[in-house]
Amino acid sequence: MQNKSFLDKIEKNINNIFSKDYFLNLFKDKDLKLKLNIKESIIKTIQAPAIEIINRGGKRIRPMLMILLAHALGYNNSYTEDLYKLSLLLELPHSGSLIIDDIEDGATKRRGRPAIHLIYGLDNSINTANLIYFLPAKLIQTSNLKTSHKLLIYENFFTTLLNLHLGQGTDIALHNGTYIPNVEEYISLVELKTSSLFGMAGFLAGILTNNENKAKNLYNTFSKLGTCFQIIDDIKNIKDGIDGKDFGDDLIEGKKSLPIIYFLKEKNLMNKLFKN
Repeated sequence: MQNKSFLDKIEKNINNIFSKDYFLNLFKDKDLKLKLNIKESIIKTIQAPAIEIINRGGKRIRPMLMILLAHALGYNNSYTEDLYKLSLLLELPHSGSLIIDDIEDGATKRRGRPAIHLIYGLDNSINTANLIYFLPAKLIQTSNLKTSHKLLIYENFFTTLLNLHLGQGTDIALHNGTYIPNVEEYISLVELKTSSLFGMAGFLAGILTNNENKAKNLYNTFSKLGTCFQIIDDIKNIKDGIDGKDFGDDLIEGKKSLPIIYFLKEKNLMNKLFKN
C-alpha cells in the first residue's frame, strides 16, 4: 500500500508539471519579459506530445527507486514535496528520450500505440522532447534545498544528460555500422546510455538525506543496477518481446545488444571450427 501511495504522488507531480498553468507560467517568468500574447492553442501544441507519452503509463521505476532509497536512508525533511518533485529528474529525461529514440530508430510504435512523432509531427515532437529534458532545471531551482545541495544536483543532472547523449550517439554509430563491439564495450555503452539515470537515483537519495559523503558510492551502486536492467531488457526484446513494441526491434534496427553480441561471437567461433 505504501508503494501505491508513493506512485500516486509521483503521478500527481507529473500531471502538475505538464498542466496548462505550469506551461503558461514558464512563459510568464519575470526574467523573460516577453511581449508575446501566449494563446491557449500555443500551450496545447507544446503540451500535446508530453501529455501523450506520459498518459501511456510506465513503471516509473527510476523515481520509485529514488523515493524508496531516500526513505530507507531516513528521509525526514519537512519539505516532502521536494522529494516527489525532484524524483521527476529521473522520469522526465527518460520520457523525453522515448520520443527522440523512436524518431532516431524510425520506430512506428510506442507502448502499443503509434509513435509520438507520427501523431504530432517531427518538429513539435523533437521540440517538446527537448523541453522535457530541461524542465528538471526549473524543479531544482524552485526546490527548498540549500544552495550547496542544489549545485551538487545541477552538476549531477547535467553530467547525466551529457552521458545519455554520448551513449545514444555511440549506439547510433554502432547500429548504423558493421563493427561488432565486445562485451566490455557494450557494458561501457550501457553505463552511459541507461545506467546513468539509475545512478542518479542513488545520488539524489544521498543528497536529499544529507548523506553527501555516500552519494558518489550510491551513484556507482545503482548504476550497476541500471546495467542489469538493460541486459534483462535486451534479452526480453529477442526472447518474448516487450509490451507495446514490435517483437525483435533490436534485430530489425541492427542494434548490437548483449544477446546478439554473444550470438555473433559464437557464430564466428563455429565458422573458424568448420574452416579448420
